[in-house]
Amino acid sequence: MKTTLNIVGILVVLLLVVIGVGLLALPQIMSTDMARNKITQVIEQRTGRKLIITGDTSFKFYPDIGVSLNDISLSNPPRMKGAPLVKMASLSASFKLIPLFKGQVEVADITLIKPHFILLVDKKGNRNWDFNMAASDTPNDDTKTDTSPDNSVTLGSVTIKNGFVHYLNAKDNIDEKFEAINITLAHKLPSRSISTKGNLRWHNEILNISAKINAPDKLFADQPSKVVVKLSSRFTNSEYEGMMTLGDQPSLDGSLISRTSSVRGLAKFLGHELPAGSGYGNLKLKTVLKADAEQVQFATSQFLFDNMDITASGTLDLKRQKPSIVANMEIDRLDLNPYLDDQANAANGSDANIDLSGLKAIDATIKLKTSEILYQKGRFGAGQIDVTLLNGRAEFTIRTLSLYRGSATGNLVLDGSRPTPQISGKLALNNVLAGAILRDFAGFDKLSGKGSLSGDFDTKGDNALDLKKSLKGNLKLNLAKGRIDGFNLAKKVEEYTGNTVPGSGTGRDGKERTAYDKMSATLKINKGIARTTDFLVTGAFFKVRARGRINLVNETLNLRVAPKLFSGDWSFAPPLKVSGPWANPKPGFDAVAYWGGSRSVVRSLQGLARGDSLANTVLLKKRGLKNDTEIEAYLEGKKIDTSGDKPAPAPENQHGDAAGTGEPGAPADGLLGGNQNGVGNLLNNLLP
Repeated sequence: MKTTLNIVGILVVLLLVVIGVGLLALPQIMSTDMARNKITQVIEQRTGRKLIITGDTSFKFYPDIGVSLNDISLSNPPRMKGAPLVKMASLSASFKLIPLFKGQVEVADITLIKPHFILLVDKKGNRNWDFNMAASDTPNDDTKTDTSPDNSVTLGSVTIKNGFVHYLNAKDNIDEKFEAINITLAHKLPSRSISTKGNLRWHNEILNISAKINAPDKLFADQPSKVVVKLSSRFTNSEYEGMMTLGDQPSLDGSLISRTSSVRGLAKFLGHELPAGSGYGNLKLKTVLKADAEQVQFATSQFLFDNMDITASGTLDLKRQKPSIVANMEIDRLDLNPYLDDQANAANGSDANIDLSGLKAIDATIKLKTSEILYQKGRFGAGQIDVTLLNGRAEFTIRTLSLYRGSATGNLVLDGSRPTPQISGKLALNNVLAGAILRDFAGFDKLSGKGSLSGDFDTKGDNALDLKKSLKGNLKLNLAKGRIDGFNLAKKVEEYTGNTVPGSGTGRDGKERTAYDKMSATLKINKGIARTTDFLVTGAFFKVRARGRINLVNETLNLRVAPKLFSGDWSFAPPLKVSGPWANPKPGFDAVAYWGGSRSVVRSLQGLARGDSLANTVLLKKRGLKNDTEIEAYLEGKKIDTSGDKPAPAPENQHGDAAGTGEPGAPADGLLGGNQNGVGNLLNNLLP
């Protein structure tokens, strides 16, 4: 900001000093040599700088009196080395005739052809356009610099054609170039205001500029003046109206209105690349601000950013090594999806880099209120979130957040201050619709239920795969009164037992489903592998327990499952193993555990090979896990000895015999063939 304010004023000051002051002696000029000598003498006395005119000097006397100077340069202060402050191909000026006879100089117009300004700031902060520096370099009081306004000189218009400004600041390490400057400055009487209109090229883009300075004399004497500045380009249309001060302590106190159709394009123009994605589009800003070289205060700020309505107030601290913002913000709808495109692609590729270095660009403390948050397919309600960004570490603290008919609290930390990015968090979801969350965030639409979900996690890595490999944490799930869609367990049990089972049938939409009363689990995650020992689902006629692990790196699972089915005085607990990719896991009947060991399996197969009937094999003497003790042992991976078990009674059908056999049977009947209503049929229907 200081750079921009200085350059605006410098152009006008130099024009007045180099041109207006020297032309006071024009009525006394009799020859071109005398003109050059007189102008050179006056300029050097007034500025303390050396003026060199190497080209021709000429006059005109009709229709106005005029002078033309070619190949001009004005030196730096004596103590500053480098190229001249200004060089130009030519300068021409015309004067109103009548005022000259009254001892007044009224400049009708001035034209500068190819002026080349080199604006230098050394490491000590000295500026080569500060004409007061000459006074300390010159002990003789008669030659002290006098840059005070001369009321006997009035300036009409000044036109710059194909100008160039090079701003070099060694103290703040700034190097900026403004090229192809074509601007006209008009000095209006009696108010002595200055209006400007024209264009220039900066960063290979054309900027159109118009401005009005109400009190230029005050502005160039480091006093405040009201200004109106308008700027337009391919990326932005902006207007500032208010008070402005130049000099060592530039300041603004007024209102700013700015519009852009592409924040992404504007950022690139200013030298900053934004992450890939569809966001960072339109922006409309209206704010009241007070600003100086150290701080920007903004109040009653209104934004329309990517179609989100935002109001904000706060301060931007410029004194530190990097900007620091403290603000309160309210957003009607915080839509994060346009900014997740690149991150979503990264999540799908294990080699995609994770880069949090952008968090180091600014420090911030923001209190955010929003009525709605959109993230992927999810919709969250009203929330209050505190954002703290310090030295590349961002922490998001969720004070309150309504979501999926419940609420959430917790925090998320993105740490980009370390060589390897680190992400951690702690979250608690209370009384939420878990099925809707799984549908929107995992694409899984087979489960419903309401309850709580809580946990914490910590991970680090340079890419998505490394993040999975280093993931550790805990997760706890508790759901109640839900259903599993696509499968009707009650109906399957009812078909086998012949008894009416609660929950059998289809839903109103005609889809098969299984209702449950409770679902709970605890997961402990280490190095990307989640382990559970207490997964539990209970319903009116079943209890399912499971233990095992889920590999988050390879996206596979390996579980021992013991579903205990019961109806009246009958119960059956087949041992199962579920393994494979979690997108399509394959359940399998654990025959070894069911039959009581490998020897029993061999004997059974040998008997079948000899042609023995199912009733005479060891198979019929075995049944599933008979009690909770055996279920617990099985889930722990221990060997289950069922050699002493007796067959479980088979339920009688309406004919009084074992279901569909004509003779007494057992739950294992039909496992490998035979009775289509036996346990085998039940298992075959249970398992794909």
